[in-house]
Amino acid sequence: MVMRLESNAAGHGPLVVLLHGMGGAAMQWSIVMKNMEASYHLVAVDLLGHGESPSPVDPAAYRRELSLEDIDEIVANYRVGDELPILVGHAFGGYLAMAYALERPELVSALVLIATGPGFVDPVSLVEWNTHTLDGSLRFDISAAACNLGVIPDSMVFDQLESIAPPALIIVGDQDESFLGASRVLDTRMPDSHLLVVPDAKHDILSTHSAMIGNEIQRFLSAGAIRP
Repeated sequence: MVMRLESNAAGHGPLVVLLHGMGGAAMQWSIVMKNMEASYHLVAVDLLGHGESPSPVDPAAYRRELSLEDIDEIVANYRVGDELPILVGHAFGGYLAMAYALERPELVSALVLIATGPGFVDPVSLVEWNTHTLDGSLRFDISAAACNLGVIPDSMVFDQLESIAPPALIIVGDQDESFLGASRVLDTRMPDSHLLVVPDAKHDILSTHSAMIGNEIQRFLSAGAIRP
């Protein structure tokens, strides 16, 4: 299968798809992958406009529904039989993982959501987020068009948190001012969730606590979190 996105795979076992945030890349998951590859089949994805994936100049190429179709391609390419993938997302990758679980509930076994949030119900906050994201080319070190990947078009995820069925591990740093509150909202409203607040960690927790994150993901999954 020809896929729109580039990806790196390692290991054998249940399928785990790793989604980075804005300005990130698949390589950010390298320590997590080394930590888990003995027991899991890990696939780290370069999202559109990032890493080795294409970077279209058309902003419309980065719409949420197209990002979910990209994940469809990754899952179809790497899954064995009818297995359900585990989606692990950092920052905006976590938002995409939640959107995917809502739009394709039959295709997700479990979620791990790292330093992420569900978007906004307040239209003013939504506009502020999107404006800040679209102005982030230098901050994210990606093209101006690729900044459209992080645009949140509506409150779909926020409105339906109670409908996210897969079990979810939520990881956030206690110094992540932007997403600590959002992570608590996720834990309060999602029906099957566990919140882990990591001391002395900020939004870059994936870089600073990679080994710990790998350990916690394995502990969560080995405790029976994977849906059959």
